[in-house]
Amino acid sequence: MKKRILAVAISVTAFGVNAHEHNHFTLGDTVELNGAAHIELKNSEDSIAGYVAATQVHTHDTRPYPQDLEVFKAGSPDNALVKVKFKSGTHAQENFRALEELKSNINLPEVIWSADYNIFESKQEAQPRNQAIQGSEHVHPELKRMHDIMKPTIYKLSDRVYQIYGFEMTNSTIVVGDTGLIAFDTHYSNEIAEVAIEKFREATGIDLPFHTIIYSHHHPDQLSGTGAYVTPEQVTKGEINVIAHDKLFEMFALESGFLSPLMAHRGVYAFGAALDVGPEGYVGQGIGYVPKEVYNPRTTFTAKPNITIDDQQVMVIDGVEMEFFHVPGESSDHIAIYMPENGEMLLGDSIQGETIPNVYTIRGAKYRDMEEWKESVDRMRSYHAKGFTNHHGRPVIGEDYVESVFSVWRDSLQYQYDETIRLMNKGLTRDELEEHITLPTHISNHEYHRPLRGSVEQNVRNIYNGYMGWFEGDPTEFARPDHIERAELYVDALGGRDNVYKIAEKAVKEGNFGWAMDITTWAVRADADDQEMRNLKAEAMREWGYTQSTPGWRNWALTGAIELENGAFAMSDMMINLSENTMNEMEMDDLFKILRTRLNSEKIGSTPADTQLTNVTIDGEDYTFGVRSGVMVHEHGHSAANKPVSMSRNEFYDLFFFDKTKAKDPVLKLLIENIESPYGHKVPVVSR
Repeated sequence: MKKRILAVAISVTAFGVNAHEHNHFTLGDTVELNGAAHIELKNSEDSIAGYVAATQVHTHDTRPYPQDLEVFKAGSPDNALVKVKFKSGTHAQENFRALEELKSNINLPEVIWSADYNIFESKQEAQPRNQAIQGSEHVHPELKRMHDIMKPTIYKLSDRVYQIYGFEMTNSTIVVGDTGLIAFDTHYSNEIAEVAIEKFREATGIDLPFHTIIYSHHHPDQLSGTGAYVTPEQVTKGEINVIAHDKLFEMFALESGFLSPLMAHRGVYAFGAALDVGPEGYVGQGIGYVPKEVYNPRTTFTAKPNITIDDQQVMVIDGVEMEFFHVPGESSDHIAIYMPENGEMLLGDSIQGETIPNVYTIRGAKYRDMEEWKESVDRMRSYHAKGFTNHHGRPVIGEDYVESVFSVWRDSLQYQYDETIRLMNKGLTRDELEEHITLPTHISNHEYHRPLRGSVEQNVRNIYNGYMGWFEGDPTEFARPDHIERAELYVDALGGRDNVYKIAEKAVKEGNFGWAMDITTWAVRADADDQEMRNLKAEAMREWGYTQSTPGWRNWALTGAIELENGAFAMSDMMINLSENTMNEMEMDDLFKILRTRLNSEKIGSTPADTQLTNVTIDGEDYTFGVRSGVMVHEHGHSAANKPVSMSRNEFYDLFFFDKTKAKDPVLKLLIENIESPYGHKVPVVSR
């Protein structure tokens, strides 16, 4: 396994190792992976950075480590086994469905198969743990409820549409055509999807082949299991229709680029990668059932689309009419599908499951626009759907029930947005907003709008930052002492370290965990080696985490407590979270951006005298590389004096990303030597 084996997009490093004992690894170490597998690190190409999903590895085993995410470019759809026919027009109406009475609950379609435990492990192992979660005082009632609901299930909406639910944290939809099958999203890995398809065939008796793959958006849990449905050979020959928004692959590549080390590291905290599954650890994400074994290293494969849409398009595929339309919200490339034959709508993640909208993910992401998302939900409402499938929640049938879910969701988005803007205009600061915004009772009590993945508190802060940025209007924010000095001054002002400890200890005993966390933060920041203070903050943080219904908050608190007690986790520092064949689909300027944001400007100098440039030609394209004013230069055309250094794109990868070859050109050598790759560095998230 090479060091370029990487998780993609929202994936993170495999901190499924015992976080209490292993924080970093060196050559010669024998690593125990959650008591299951022992691997000796024999050379520099060994790695424990397995391929992990958004909800992360909880147990490794001795099966082979995963490959890079394989990406295959789909061949011309002219060669498709089943040709797509395009139609004009739309089924959207100019009004919304009249709703006489809001339904506060949901109506489920027929269940044709289900299991009351995680089918990826034994019933004897799963059921006692599930019972312990349900009986624990350390799990919020909302999480208990969702954990109990989210079991592997196959729902039948009609003879055409089936939803695969609860096999992992994401779901999928299978549409039955006249001669074959259409997959809408393909799970997180080939192995998970294989089991889902097997159970689908057992439950329905349908043994038709898949001829069309549709991706709702670019997140890896939607598109990484394509190998269970079709083969790479079928894809590259163009035999398979692969349909998505025209920005899908651009978003897919960019989200795994220059910020991937930090995004991956924060994901460890947000998704509970280091936590054991159970009542005092990880219990789920509130968006789908997450069994203990599912995220062992798996193989993955996705296809680059050969049919794309921009805003809207009606297609007939194997006798099934499907209207594709753009619904930005969860992501800017998201699409939904309306099927007029029976009035079903395939949502993907455009409704994120049975939760308050998650407009801001604490793992980190670009700004999600609530106003835009509300308009997307209104667009879905205009089709007057009679049922829907959802890839982070259960399906719903019945016109009134569908409209109730849609209207509650869009009204929640608008209420949070409008109230935030109104109160901002009255002078409230970012941190004050959450204290003054409470959703209407009929929204907050709706069965499909629970305080799980999303929260009002994080959403309103996101709106404030999106419009106003970080400055809240107090010049004190500019005048504060430096980070550590400020903490030291606070500790002194509070009566010294021992008094801070005394105040925090009393707060913990009284159950005022947030105040204890707040005040100990200053002391830990002032003296990061004060283990007694770290342990007290960890205790407060852990107890606070147990009371939270939002999984990200709980996971971050429990993981942060581990860090405080045992030291910071090692940050995965893969330069790019993409495989080589995926990099081939990226623009060169985006690859340059990854490199230039890793250049250590302190080492190369930033004066005019430090300027060094060289001409480079990559696959016939001319560039000028070098350093100037402390930054990496990558300009089009030749403007240096030397004879160009010529290389292929693959040679460029080997030189800059994979360290397979050595540069002879002195300027290229200078760049490569100063592009940081701090493997093994510990990066604290909570304790600082």
